[in-house]
Amino acid sequence: SSRRRHTRYGTVTGVQTCALPIFLPALTRDVAVVQATADGLARPLASETDMAQILRNLSDAMTSQRLTNQEIQTQSMMPGGDYNRVPMFLRFQGSFESAYNFVRTIEQSPQPIRIDKLDLMCPPNQPGSSKLMANVELSALLKPAPITVSKGGQP
Repeated sequence: SSRRRHTRYGTVTGVQTCALPIFLPALTRDVAVVQATADGLARPLASETDMAQILRNLSDAMTSQRLTNQEIQTQSMMPGGDYNRVPMFLRFQGSFESAYNFVRTIEQSPQPIRIDKLDLMCPPNQPGSSKLMANVELSALLKPAPITVSKGGQP
């Protein structure tokens, strides 16, 4: 029949499928290889005390790319389970090449910084200008603060 069936094994046409046995040692080995690769690629989370250095690095990177009208704003840290997040908003002007190189610098940062949003636009009243205006939303990912327990057993 050409009727489709939705099963817990997937969408099939005409025939019911079933799960195949998995060779567990090979799967375990493959998972270990993927985990080792991910561990090698992961960047360590920064601590709260590293925030000033992160901001200096961003400012230095914008200056080295000759970006002008620079502005950096941070918001309060947002706690999370595996990491805390500090939202940052950057504005600057420069050539497309300079903006691109700046974004590459962020991607290669030793601290994990996530680019949440990137807006590039031509400056108003300057059509055809080689300069761009950029608004960038970033998140610095920080280690969660350790939980301290008081003598009474309550955090």
